[in-house]
Amino acid sequence: VWESGNISAQFQNFNFVSDGWKQDEDDNTVLRVTGDARLHIPYRMFAYDFRTTGKTIEFEMATREVLNYDAEVVNCFSGDRGFTITAQQLKLASEQSQMGTRYKEDEHLRVTFVVEKKSENRLLLCYINGIMSGAAQYPTDDDFSQADPVGITIGSNQCTTDLYNIRVYDN
Repeated sequence: VWESGNISAQFQNFNFVSDGWKQDEDDNTVLRVTGDARLHIPYRMFAYDFRTTGKTIEFEMATREVLNYDAEVVNCFSGDRGFTITAQQLKLASEQSQMGTRYKEDEHLRVTFVVEKKSENRLLLCYINGIMSGAAQYPTDDDFSQADPVGITIGSNQCTTDLYNIRVYDN
């Protein structure tokens, strides 16, 4: 378990030899999640409907050694709402809307979901390295809250994930 203030994460099945804190090919420190290793962050960002404040969800990551391109490497889905990132694709879904895009494995990327406030244009936006790669408008009566809110789970037996950074903030 790692804790800092009110933020925590649980490491499961890490051996810190083939996984854990590593240096990538550019000498950047990453959290490498591979094989049976899993990282769980109990932050339940979909516990409430954030259309009033907006939300930005950003992962700086890379997928490597892909055995299955549909392998979920990041999951924060409950019922029909939340987000998921596979080895080459990301998706954000609310009660009535869905948006996503594809990306390339073996590259250090910054993938970002933005949910605009309902008082603005009600846009769902997706960025890859700061370039808009997907957009949709959600209806005024949409809902992003999960009935049974879940945290974020990272890891897959069919793909290695290098995690550099996670940021989640309102607006």
